[in-house]
Amino acid sequence: AVASAPLATAAVLMMRHHFRHLPVLDEVEGRLVGLVDDAAVFARGDWVGERFRLHDARDVGLTVADTMTEALTAEPTASLSDTLSLLLARGQDAVVVIENHRRPVGILTAHDVVRAAMRLLPETLTTEQLSSPVLSVARTQSVGAAFDTMQAHRLRHLVVVEGDRAVGVVGWR
Repeated sequence: AVASAPLATAAVLMMRHHFRHLPVLDEVEGRLVGLVDDAAVFARGDWVGERFRLHDARDVGLTVADTMTEALTAEPTASLSDTLSLLLARGQDAVVVIENHRRPVGILTAHDVVRAAMRLLPETLTTEQLSSPVLSVARTQSVGAAFDTMQAHRLRHLVVVEGDRAVGVVGWR
């Protein structure tokens, strides 16, 4: 998507192509200037029928540039280990692969890494061997309290409990 495009353009591209991330390019030279993700786009509006509708009429003039963030980048020849370390250190889930003059040639997402891991990990490896302790929030806690817990522990999901029973999962999106 180009930086000056309306936010609805990003929403349409994401829905049509099932993307969660879009590199944002300058209009003149096609250089990477940022990254917009589905959380940023759909925090401002929803897909209703065949159209993207903004939640707030004051957002009518929003462009892709208004909602983008700085993109993590890697050269095509960067080691996968270094690239994954960068993703973890920054708490991001996508890195844009760029060549000379910041022109994007690809994107590596956490989902891509999971798909690759499925092919490489031994079938005898169990979920228990890789899982982390669970943090939870009570069903009656506020969304703000859940978000604060996620931020404090650098988590993207929390188990929602009622008494001693899990009743759901809440994610930062």
